[in-house]
Amino acid sequence: MNVCSFCVKQSETRCCFSKPEKSRECYLIICILILLTLIILLSTGLVINYNRTKETKAVLKGNFSGKPIFCKPRSKREVCLTEGCVNAAYHILERANLSVDPCEDFYEFACGTFVHNTKIPDSKSGVTMFSQAMDSLKQKLRILIEDENTHHDSEATTKTKELYASCMDIDRIEEKGLHPLYDILDFLGGWPVLEGDDWDSKNFSWIGTLLKKRKIGFSINSIFIFDVDINVKNSSQWMIWFDQPILTLPREYFISGLNESDVQKFFQYAVDLAVLLGANKTTAEEEMTEVLEFMIDMSKNSMPREYRRNIQHIHNVMNLTQLYELAPLLNWTETINKILPDNIKVDDSELVNVGDVQYFGNLTDLLNKTPDSMSYAVSNLYVKHYFQKRSKEQVEHLVTYLRNNFDDMLKGLEWMDDETKKQALKKERAINSYIGYPEELLHDENIAEHYSNGRQYDMDGNLGDWWQNDTEKRFLEKTNCIIEQYGNYTSETHKIKINGIYTQGENIADNGGIRVAYKAYMKWVEENGEEEMLPGLGYTPNQLFWVASAQIWCSVFRPELLRNKIISDNHSPENFRVNGPLSNFDKFSNDWKCGANSKMNPKHKCIVW
Repeated sequence: MNVCSFCVKQSETRCCFSKPEKSRECYLIICILILLTLIILLSTGLVINYNRTKETKAVLKGNFSGKPIFCKPRSKREVCLTEGCVNAAYHILERANLSVDPCEDFYEFACGTFVHNTKIPDSKSGVTMFSQAMDSLKQKLRILIEDENTHHDSEATTKTKELYASCMDIDRIEEKGLHPLYDILDFLGGWPVLEGDDWDSKNFSWIGTLLKKRKIGFSINSIFIFDVDINVKNSSQWMIWFDQPILTLPREYFISGLNESDVQKFFQYAVDLAVLLGANKTTAEEEMTEVLEFMIDMSKNSMPREYRRNIQHIHNVMNLTQLYELAPLLNWTETINKILPDNIKVDDSELVNVGDVQYFGNLTDLLNKTPDSMSYAVSNLYVKHYFQKRSKEQVEHLVTYLRNNFDDMLKGLEWMDDETKKQALKKERAINSYIGYPEELLHDENIAEHYSNGRQYDMDGNLGDWWQNDTEKRFLEKTNCIIEQYGNYTSETHKIKINGIYTQGENIADNGGIRVAYKAYMKWVEENGEEEMLPGLGYTPNQLFWVASAQIWCSVFRPELLRNKIISDNHSPENFRVNGPLSNFDKFSNDWKCGANSKMNPKHKCIVW
């Protein structure tokens, strides 16, 4: 799940979930924010009927004229006849497969029609509810950016429009052809795949090439990752981080060797690109084979993702002198000073964090044996035209329900001791909510100035052990239940089991989040009254809570992407993100009257939060 939409993003600033190994540090944050979308949907009355008639479906499918549609209600509850309610019912009917028993497979019930009828565009590898929302947002932005400049536009907006226009100047791009790319390759020292025997290795330095890439705005995170991030022991300080690189394919693919099917596809893709750029095919195949062998060696030297889940395993602080002793492949102090801005300098005593000590320890030998062969301005524009302040206020109000009910749930945990509860509540109250957009995004002067693993962290974001021993033991026992449950789920498409260890953080968050959201919704109903029905439909608001919560995960992927997600993503596939948490929650089976030991109402349930 991508909750990053709730984080204020700055240039290359990471959202709280960008590192898989830190997922557990976000347990409490996820519980509050992960299902925010669900509550929004519910507040608009997203309701549906399992026994709808064909006549109702036909009415809803027609173009809505704005006039009320009068359908005979199947209960005495009030019926919502607004345009929004009618449209909501129609869109839900588009996604759901109501021929499926909700007590056997709720994901198929809520999303079956979407999954079976959605065509994936040639330009994409999958379609989700989130990607559809993003496509709509991009279309709105395109309309705004393509508008002619006006005297009301800020300087940042004007520059954004001019930059966009230059990027869309197809005639100019075609006129230049590949020459800009060739110029960049020449600046970086040439590419032996293109130049063959004419390439001169004497003038090549891999670190020199990385620094040149940095100079012209490219990432340097190829041999290793260089980043500046929070000191996990002191969240008020920043620290330089070095870590193993993120390769083009998941680690598990490369360590299987050159003959692994996806590695072979990647090899052929790289060769084809090189040939399109003018390389000799035989030379390209030889060079790309060496590249893949190098990447395989890098993968074998790297740390498995399951091991990286524990932040303690990737928290290894040392000064630059010690880093040189570990990996004497370059002068680290000198290199860092060339990477950082001119006004920032470090010396040999500078403390850095090395995420994978073994990788850096082996990196020198690996390299020695290898031959040398504008976002804020756009957000400002969007918020001013499309985002209503009232919507933000409503969502902030809903977040208050979530936070209050999370507090109540935390206080009621029998397995957590009082002292740990006290610390957990302090941590929750220290969390800041970022809803929709930061207020400063509405101020042009601020935009102009700009362009000039959860339980392991305390309330200040510092790494530390604040759990009592008995509580931690009971928590681990409960997480083992989640690990076993999800580890027994198997993808029907690929016959691959889910990695219960690697996905446990997000699975626990999904399970806890839906409980918080349900309790928050019940509290809202208690204070505001039961929601109205949709026209012609007869589900209870409680049942429709579950439909809404499931339908945000309606997704369809190409088989290759799905396999990649199962192997490398720290989230479970979408169908398990629905069926897993709901089958663990007795409120779901009560609302749907699921029989004992039905698939969505098993006798044994895993409950953490």
